[in-house]
Amino acid sequence: GLLIDERNKMSLSRLQMIIWTIIVLSGFLIAGLSNVRIGQDSPLSISIPAELWILMGISTTSLVGSPLILSSKKTKPAKEEEKRRTFSLMARQGVDVNKLDSKGQVVINNLPEDAQLSDLFKGDETGNAAQVDLAKIQMFYFTLILVVVYAIALVKLLAGGTAIEQFPPLQESMVALLGISHAGYLTSKAIAH
Repeated sequence: GLLIDERNKMSLSRLQMIIWTIIVLSGFLIAGLSNVRIGQDSPLSISIPAELWILMGISTTSLVGSPLILSSKKTKPAKEEEKRRTFSLMARQGVDVNKLDSKGQVVINNLPEDAQLSDLFKGDETGNAAQVDLAKIQMFYFTLILVVVYAIALVKLLAGGTAIEQFPPLQESMVALLGISHAGYLTSKAIAH
C-alpha cells in the first residue's frame, strides 16, 4: 500500500524513497544499539555523510515533483483516439481496461487493488501507458545498484564489532549519476507523450 499513489498505481519515486528511508533509519538504529551494547559514551553520535543527505534530497525531489508534474497533465484533455489506441494496446497485453480510466492525459486505476508492479516501469499518460518508460527503467537500475552497494557497505560496517561513529561515505560521482538519472526521469515525465 505504501507504493500506491493517488492514481491507484505503484509509484517508482515512492519505492525509491521508501528503500532509502529504510536503509538509513534501520542502519542508524542498529548502529546506535551496537554503540549502546559496547558501552560508547555517545551512542547516537553517528555522522551521516553529506552525500547521503543529498541523495535523500534527490529522492524527495522526485517524490514531490512527480505528482506535481502529473497534476498539470490531469487538467489537459486527452486525445480520444490516442486514449483508445493505448487502451486497446493495454487490452492486448492482458490488462483489464475496464479497471482503467483517465483524468485528463493521465491514466489511472479505478481502485488501489488494481495497482501492479508493471506500473513502476510503464508510462503514465494516455499516449504511453502501454509502453515501457526508459527513464523509469534507468532510474530503477541506478537506484538498485546504489542501494545494493551501499547496503553491503553498511552491513560490513555494522558487523565490525567496533564503535560506529559514521556511516560509509558515498562517492560524489555516484550521487551525481543518481541526480542525472532523476533529472532525466522528471524531464521525461514533464514532456507530453
